[in-house]
Amino acid sequence: MVDQGSFFDRIDELDERIGGGHLVGDVHVDQAYAFNQHEGYWVTGPNAGKRLDNGGHLHYLSGPLFAHADQYFGEIADRVLDEGPVEPMIDNVKNLITQVLIDAPVRFDNLRRSAAGTVTDNGDMAWHQPAEVPRLSAQELAAERRGEGKSRRWNPSGEIRHGRAAP
Repeated sequence: MVDQGSFFDRIDELDERIGGGHLVGDVHVDQAYAFNQHEGYWVTGPNAGKRLDNGGHLHYLSGPLFAHADQYFGEIADRVLDEGPVEPMIDNVKNLITQVLIDAPVRFDNLRRSAAGTVTDNGDMAWHQPAEVPRLSAQELAAERRGEGKSRRWNPSGEIRHGRAAP
């Protein structure tokens, strides 16, 4: 039989080493159209939920989060005793931002480059990565639709070019 006293002693040691409280990792994509793109309101019919010809797919944030959840928890569990939970959480948030870069639908690359991340430890900011592309104004979005925007446009050859797509 396992000595329960040693179990509780070890739990107390663990509590002393890593502390308690709330550790929160957050990834968000702040574009006016991000939710509609994520949920696929712009894709109907037989292609709903499928990978798009120009790259990306629906649920570009929640899909990778759920697909990698075990990996993310495992990363924290594997490293918590040596370095605490904050550094592995930061690495997990960075990974999820990278997944958005890979998985978000593409017309222009604004959405893919709009993921930002934060990690808070007991309400205190432990880490922050701002979005490479901040939220576009209504005027900037209109310019993008007219082909006059400053973003890089995705073209079928897979190259990203500034301004209008290459012929």
